[in-house]
Amino acid sequence: MVRAYEGGLESYDSSEARYIPPIMDNDGDGMPDDWEVRFGLDPRADDADGDIDHDGISNRDEFRTGMEPDDPGVGTAPLTPELLFPESDAQVERNPLLNAGVFSDADGDAHIATQWQVEDSVTGDILLDVMTNRWLNLLRVPLLLINGDGTYSWRVRFFDSGGQASAWSARANFTTQAADDDLDGNGISDDQEGGVGQAQVTRSLSSPTITCEPTDLVVASEKIVAEIEQMALIDPNDLEIDETTPDRLPSAMLAYKLVLHRPGQRALVTIKLSDPAPAGATWIKYDAVNGWKDYSHHAAFSADRRSVTVEVKDGEYGDADGVVNGIIIDPSGLSIPAVSTSPTPIGGGGGWGCFLSTIH
Repeated sequence: MVRAYEGGLESYDSSEARYIPPIMDNDGDGMPDDWEVRFGLDPRADDADGDIDHDGISNRDEFRTGMEPDDPGVGTAPLTPELLFPESDAQVERNPLLNAGVFSDADGDAHIATQWQVEDSVTGDILLDVMTNRWLNLLRVPLLLINGDGTYSWRVRFFDSGGQASAWSARANFTTQAADDDLDGNGISDDQEGGVGQAQVTRSLSSPTITCEPTDLVVASEKIVAEIEQMALIDPNDLEIDETTPDRLPSAMLAYKLVLHRPGQRALVTIKLSDPAPAGATWIKYDAVNGWKDYSHHAAFSADRRSVTVEVKDGEYGDADGVVNGIIIDPSGLSIPAVSTSPTPIGGGGGWGCFLSTIH
């Protein structure tokens, strides 16, 4: 950013421009090229599932936990996790809170990460595969990940500071409550249904009731997006409020679920707004693993600021499920800094109509 001086006078700071260098991953295996070279892996071949130190942890999982793929670790592994909630065969809401119980390690090593997986019990497809060092024992299943009236299973394993992983826990099953107003019985509420992913065909949401609310969604190419399976406006206050939460939350966020033609593809999604985004606004994302993040380096506002185009990639940036599975889930919306550079109030003729303040 820039600040100007003239004699003893000093201007306000300019608006902030950010640049984040791209992460090079030429083989698309989820591990950066420079990291692979550092540890003797091949940046031109997909070796994510390999295990060069034979410690039972894949190269990609070593990267995701911050461990070294050529170091088998020391000491004993943590004890196998015990799954506490939901109890096996329980019926739960569509984004239940998972509780993996307490961590225990005979060597006294620290608990550094937990790996969570959720699987469709009918198809056997892994729907969620994430690492977290924020919520070590608890994880909220991401919005839109699973449908109503379905059967799913989950399992967990722990990682310790000695570079060891526990055995996977036993799998536990749960069923989800049926979706409301679901005439076709596919587990999705009728008012959240999307449609075939046709380029430049707008999928409209309900009429806006507040300023700066997302109103429509458009995908850039039907050759990439086969289907907009689901989309919904959500209240950000229903999500976790923690140390990552920005000072101002959107009045409403858009959550959508895309089905791609091929796993690992990138997609461009344009979200139209009921009002122009104010100066200084940024695009933020929420997911259960990383919390709230500034997503501006993968988002671009239109010239009139009435829409934002977001880039997301299956299994990587913008995708809350952490799996290269041909499905992208993204809850995101607008935010502004606590102190705005705009000289006038924004939204609807007075006050900050686009945003809600949060209390940490």
